[in-house]
Amino acid sequence: MRECIPMKSNHPFTTSHAPFLTKKGLLGRFLFPFLILVLAGCNDPYSFRIKGEISNLQQADFLVYSLDGSMQHIDTIHVKEGSFSWSTPLSEEAIFYIVFPNQSELTVFGQPGKTARLKGDANELRAIEVTGTDDNEAYTEFRLACLNYSDRQQQEAMKQYIQQYPESHVSIHMQHLLRLQNTGLSNLKIGKKLPKIVLPPDGISGTDTLTLKAGQPVVLIFWASWRRESKYNFFDIQRIKRQVADLPLHRKLRPISISLDLNPDDYASTCRYDSVTWESRCYRQSWSTPIVEQFGIRELPYYVLANDSLEIVALGTDWRNDIQRQVFELIHP
Repeated sequence: MRECIPMKSNHPFTTSHAPFLTKKGLLGRFLFPFLILVLAGCNDPYSFRIKGEISNLQQADFLVYSLDGSMQHIDTIHVKEGSFSWSTPLSEEAIFYIVFPNQSELTVFGQPGKTARLKGDANELRAIEVTGTDDNEAYTEFRLACLNYSDRQQQEAMKQYIQQYPESHVSIHMQHLLRLQNTGLSNLKIGKKLPKIVLPPDGISGTDTLTLKAGQPVVLIFWASWRRESKYNFFDIQRIKRQVADLPLHRKLRPISISLDLNPDDYASTCRYDSVTWESRCYRQSWSTPIVEQFGIRELPYYVLANDSLEIVALGTDWRNDIQRQVFELIHP
């Protein structure tokens, strides 16, 4: 902070000519602007700010959300000429997720009164650096070191980090990621029964809660409007839905799709255009959709096919090679 040094003046005005130079006036003329400058240089202790500079990006909108209650809705960060600034009220530490136009996500640790600064290149969003707090700088260092690691190598690196820094907020976040990955991998195996699945209303597609019960085969379809290839087989699913209309229940395949869209208008438009007439849900939480985390889904599209006993018979990302043949065997044994 710069020190305020009184300045001498040879101005001929006296206090009688200039009332603002009285004791009270001096406070108003000099102290008040000084306080404004001081306050302008400080962050609001009850808010958190994210500022950034992204090269090779003129204009875009990023989505930002949180799952720990610090935000009640998804918000938008407007980028102009590569720069942006966004803030939100915050009274305790939180984790925010920024969704880029390519739907990749960036984790940002928030602290009241702090500013996280993002810097990077739009052509390499994975390598964006986040500074401004110890947690963000530590997590950035970890992310950049693991950019080219396989999933297994990343898991091992996280375990080592947790062992070395067990009390850090970064470690707590990593523990959460590991639990999700391990649970998902163990829950999705051919020959194993589907875990209990309950899909509550999403506020868009319907008012009923969807539950799975034995007696009918089911295919779960994970997709998003921004992943074009995840919609390529909607026509095939629609055709199968017509074929099974008159079949007995144990052969009547039940398609249920879960969209990872964040924008409800994009989701609704795709459903209309691509004739998604089967049961569908969109919770506008992207990769943090509860069932996506439960299963550890990391690719789109992704299909999970189960028979009438809800035993998984096929799963994968390729409809024609991974799923289609098993579907026909279920409906035309």
